[in-house]
Parts: sequence; structure tokens; C-alpha cells
Amino acid sequence: MFDFDQLYDRRPTSTFKWDAMPDLFNVSPDEDVIPMWVADMDFAIAPVIQDAWNARMQHPIYGYSRAPQSLYDAIIAWQKRYNWTIAQEDLQFHQGVVPALALVIQELTNEGDEIVISTPAYYPFKDVPTRLNRHVVECPLVINDGFFSYDFDALEMALQNASAYIFCHPHNPGGTVWDQTVVETIIALCKKHDVLLISDEIHADLLFAPHEHVPVMSLTAKEDRVVSLIAPTKTFNLAGIQFAMSVTTNDTLKQALTDAAARLAQFGPHVFAMTATEAAYTHGEPWLQALLAYIEKSADYMKTELEQIDGVRVWKPQASYLVWMDVRDCALTDVELMKRFKEAGVIIYPGTKFGQTGEGFFRINIASPFSVIEEATKRMKAAFTK
Repeated sequence: MFDFDQLYDRRPTSTFKWDAMPDLFNVSPDEDVIPMWVADMDFAIAPVIQDAWNARMQHPIYGYSRAPQSLYDAIIAWQKRYNWTIAQEDLQFHQGVVPALALVIQELTNEGDEIVISTPAYYPFKDVPTRLNRHVVECPLVINDGFFSYDFDALEMALQNASAYIFCHPHNPGGTVWDQTVVETIIALCKKHDVLLISDEIHADLLFAPHEHVPVMSLTAKEDRVVSLIAPTKTFNLAGIQFAMSVTTNDTLKQALTDAAARLAQFGPHVFAMTATEAAYTHGEPWLQALLAYIEKSADYMKTELEQIDGVRVWKPQASYLVWMDVRDCALTDVELMKRFKEAGVIIYPGTKFGQTGEGFFRINIASPFSVIEEATKRMKAAFTK
């Protein structure tokens, strides 16, 4: 029904995945390389989204737009799958999860404040607060049976003088889905120490059975100091539409973010972002389920193949299309392996991109046609054994 095997040459489309490689990896896009670093997919979007765009383009005027009620209804209906009912007035639109994070940090904390993150962490969690003159405190996660878990004693110590905690839920880069006990504990610790809880839930829809997502705000009260960040962009490969939402029920936080948006002239999503989001959340479920089955096959394949190499362990993600490869028991250093992967024609992120606690790991984006996964895996195996 959906063709995830189709190969597309993305190089003519001004795509970051290819065009940024000369600057970041000193690799020309014209070289025989497979880019598996930045987190977007090499799959065509769901046909229902393309159809919705085509239908909208039949009207030749693209003037100022206003979010229709049907868009709010689609967003709210989609989140009910997680037993989370969002009130329309609690939603605010942004130009992406990272811009939303920046606005929340800027408006709800002060310069010099401590912002806690659990590392390894998606790198903007450190970069954004740092550029806003906040002090980032890294609290390392611990490894338990091939996935990350929390040392809550360490987290509580880190939160004692903090203004905010950024929660990656599910976790990027490790692919861990946090269960209700973990979520409840984090909520309780933030509340105890009067810490703003910012929950990035952009990977929540990319779940593999039997794991379940528990939204932070499904467990909090109206007055709790919590802001959740959600988006269709990771789920439906729509990063280029620059769209996300923040949600908070706390009246003080909500007013501060609303005032900031007005002050910064942020007037909502553009017409094609609205069209895509409504179509995805209303009709995109069959495509998503097919996508997840396809990605899981690739994850299983890569794990089986790469674990034939001595010292290599591959963490099959519980959510998302990002594989976390453990090479700590290999004889080769991260630097040497990165050099070998590049020479073999595979570009991936070293774990240190996500903090020093990522040393000995690599993050691999497997959201590509299976033929690409097979070739990339072959190249990586050759890099280990050359």
C-alpha cells in the first residue's frame, strides 16, 4: 500500500542531510556516501498529506491565514490516544520544537539560571540554554540492560538549585520509552523543588509495541509548572514545515508565552503547515503503522548484522528510528571508528555529539529504504574489520 522501498535522490532539494555534510563532516555530497546522521527520513510523506497539499494548491491565493477549528480538533483528537485531553486554549503554535524550547527558556527562566538535562541528550538541550546565558547542569543517565534509566538520587541533587529541567520523552538518542513510574517520579521531583518541567515529546508517536507513551501532562494538575512540546514533524517526516506546539495548563506560564509570542510577532503556522498537520492527524494512521513495521524490520536487521562484530551491541529503539550503537568493548577508539565509517562511505553521529556520556556510542538514523540499510550495514561491518 505504501512504498518505503522507493529510492529518492534528495540532493536537488536543498536538503540539510546532504548539503551540510561539507561543513560538518568535510564530505562532498557528490561522493559515494550514505548520510545517516540528521534525524529525518528518506521516505515520501503520507499520500494523504500530499493530496491535501495538492487540493489546497488548487486555490491560487496564499494570503494571511488563521488556524481553523478543524486543525485544533485534529490535534486534540490525535493526543487522546495517550489518554491526554488537551483544551484548545492551552495550545500555542511555534516554528518547531527547538524554537519553542528557546522561547520557553527565554521567557520562563532568567539569565544565569541552572537548567538541568539528562545526558546523553539531544544537543540543542544544551546549546539553546547556553546561548541564552543559562548554566546547563548535566546529570548523566545510567545504563540498565541495554537502555538508559535514571539515577533519581543524582537527579534530585541536580534539581535543588535549578530553574528548569528538560525531559526528553521518549529519549533521543537512546530510544528509551519512559514508563509511568519514571514520569511520575520526575513530575514529583520537579514539583518538590519548584522546577519548571519542559517535556519534549516529539518522538512519542514513533512507538514500537508493546511500549506505551505516557504524556507528562496526562499526570499533572492545572497549576503545575509544566510545558509540553509536541509536533507532527518527526512522525510524518515534515521537518521542513517548521511547525510545533507547546501545551500548558498553568495560567501564569500560558500568559507569559502568549505575551512573548505577541511581542515577537509570532502569528501562527503557515498555510501548508496547517494543511499537512490536519491531514496527518486525521488520516495518517495507516501510513504511520506501515512505517513503524518497516523501520522495525530495519532495526532488527541492523542489530543482527552488526552484533556479529566482536564488542558491538546495538540498542533496538523502543521508540523512533534512531539506533544507538554501543562500541565501548571494541578495540578501536571513537575517533578511529568515525574515520573508518567515513572512509567506508557512511556518515553517522558519534555519541559525543550528545555529551561526553555518549563516548563509546554512535547514533544511526535507519529511516531509509531497506536496500540502503543493507548497503550501509555492509559498509559499517567492513569498517570494523578492515
